[in-house]
Amino acid sequence: MLTAPATAVSIFHREDTREAFASWAAELQAAAERAPGFDSALVSHPDATNFEWAAAVSFDSEEHLHAWLDSPERARLLRQGDAHGHHRISTDLVVIEGSAPSTGVGIIAHDVANGRQDEFLRSQQELVDLSAGFSGFEGAVLLGPGRPSDAVLGDSASRWLSVLRFRTDRQLSAWMQSDARSAALPELRKQLTGDFSVITHSTPFGSIVRVEDGKTQVTPDWKT
Repeated sequence: MLTAPATAVSIFHREDTREAFASWAAELQAAAERAPGFDSALVSHPDATNFEWAAAVSFDSEEHLHAWLDSPERARLLRQGDAHGHHRISTDLVVIEGSAPSTGVGIIAHDVANGRQDEFLRSQQELVDLSAGFSGFEGAVLLGPGRPSDAVLGDSASRWLSVLRFRTDRQLSAWMQSDARSAALPELRKQLTGDFSVITHSTPFGSIVRVEDGKTQVTPDWKT
């Protein structure tokens, strides 16, 4: 999930019950599985109120992803979801391999040590609580392992991704570089097998900023 060539994350208001949302989202996932190029799917509906509910789906190409997003079957299921109170917060977040995320969106990958998932979730909740106090914060989604082959990395860790949404790149950057976030990171790192990786946004000079193992890497647009 989010490591496939093309992924869409649909984010929903926390309405109705978790069970009702999960049941409807399972229908959406089953329909996506029948579409050409389907790779994987994941539904996220954590109890913690500081995370939004989401349904993510990945395909083997951007073309196949958009074919699914534009399909009559998906449109029918979304209308059905609206009728039952499952309303999307915004347009779908589309992530294409080699391209920057949407404006104001940060994607952070964590390899969580086995047995430390509960502590990791608490650390994530604390980080989201802190980020919510910054100007422009719009929401956060936490995505866990999406399929059995993703669940274990070297028999020692599971891959989790957090998706942060701010109104602008500048506001996202203010949070990412803040003293409050820096002070909270040592506790988070205790739950990981290594440092996290960040894919943030296009810089004003048309480059993609990534942070991997504590080192900033900049990829010019012409290489993506």
